Amino acid sequence: MNLRKKYNIEVRNRFQVLEEGNIEDPVLKYEGAVEIYTETPKQVLGSSKKISKPWITNNTWKMIDERKEIKNRLERIKDRLNEEYKQKNKGVKKSAREDKRKWYNMMAEDAEKAAENGRSKELYNITKILTGERKRQHTGVKSKEGELKSERNDILNRWVEHFSEVLNRQDPLHPISEEDVDMAEIIIDEIDLGEWTVAEVKRALKKTQNGKSAGIDSVTPELIKADIDLTAEKMAEIFNSLWEEENWPSDWRKGLICKIFKKGDMTDCNNWRGVTLLPVFSKVF
Repeated sequence: MNLRKKYNIEVRNRFQVLEEGNIEDPVLKYEGAVEIYTETPKQVLGSSKKISKPWITNNTWKMIDERKEIKNRLERIKDRLNEEYKQKNKGVKKSAREDKRKWYNMMAEDAEKAAENGRSKELYNITKILTGERKRQHTGVKSKEGELKSERNDILNRWVEHFSEVLNRQDPLHPISEEDVDMAEIIIDEIDLGEWTVAEVKRALKKTQNGKSAGIDSVTPELIKADIDLTAEKMAEIFNSLWEEENWPSDWRKGLICKIFKKGDMTDCNNWRGVTLLPVFSKVF
């Protein structure tokens, strides 16, 4: 059974258990759905491990594990295993060098194909991996007066101050008139405010882009689109309950501001821009 099918079956089973619980509170239903889409991947797909040397193959990693095991035993029977460890260590290094050479050749071929076919994003990612590009680190930020702040609390308070000014706006110079309100009410009357349909949710799900970072709910678009029919059915039911009771999940009221450096002085807050990461279900809603 492939992973996708196994994942979808597990999601359906968990939704069935959720329904059998006869939960009436829509917020609890929503939280249960979020838990399904966060816990199921851990059980079925597992957690990805950060690989510092992506060119090393599974065979070499196996040899590394064997070397580690031998090294642990070496402390107890050092004399007998010393020569065996040396030979295994030599074999690991030789195999790793060969893996690295093959990996670089493979990446170079992929980069060449990406360049020939105009896949600039793929070419950029390969180049970034090969050049070993690292994120530039900064140790502090400047206050409004230009004083460098390096303490954690001072840095956090400065970012709060900065984004509060950037993201909050003053009252408009020309506020909405009564005529505008009357016109808006006419427009609203023409909008269908009925229940969410499964088809509407499904269309919204299809519009979510893959490859995007998860919000504070830790759910990525790929997880909810693996079985899009099931997700659309369950979410339509939950969304309608939330809408009727006007009771919204707490994480829908939150947003995670991610700082992205533009250029210039890294200690100047104005040289950064903020991107707000929202829960994926609130974007669908």
